[in-house]
Amino acid sequence: MALLAGLAFAGHASANGSATISWTAPGDGDLAGFRIYYKNSAFTCANWNGLSQDERRADNAAGAGATVVIPDSGHPLGATATKYVFTDTARLTPGSTYYFAVVAYDNASPANLSDCSVGSGTAGASKAVTYPADITLGSCGSGHTHCIDGADYSLLHAAYAPGVVKAGNAADITADTYVDGADYSVLHAEYGLGF
Repeated sequence: MALLAGLAFAGHASANGSATISWTAPGDGDLAGFRIYYKNSAFTCANWNGLSQDERRADNAAGAGATVVIPDSGHPLGATATKYVFTDTARLTPGSTYYFAVVAYDNASPANLSDCSVGSGTAGASKAVTYPADITLGSCGSGHTHCIDGADYSLLHAAYAPGVVKAGNAADITADTYVDGADYSVLHAEYGLGF
């Protein structure tokens, strides 16, 4: 199975509290799907790529040292997938930086796992994650680098326009193209949080 290429952040990747990972699929007719590994330190794909198929399958649960593996039972990534969107802070903790790697697998039983791909650079694609409601991305009076405070409320209030498309607006916390009550709900729930 060919090495994956083009792992990167795309789409709504810059949004707080989220990360969108995209990749270019190998041109393999036996491709069954993809697994995304992520952790808080850089990947060393050379270690994974040097493993035999039996060793890769045994190490799959560890994800080349990763703490969590996607897909899990609720997040399948089939052969046609070219991206995965992390949208909740239950997986990506605000204040942390994450590194990502993608591995393809085929239809064999047991599945063969491709080489690891981390995109450009030796450490792989990485992203620092903040709270979704941290619209201003500014420092706070509480000694935090990031927090949800009155400045975020002011920015949301200035952009508030229910029913009006506001795609790409930082105040669109829910990323649904509208700055509306749903965004206020997220901001209210996270108010006072920081790191």
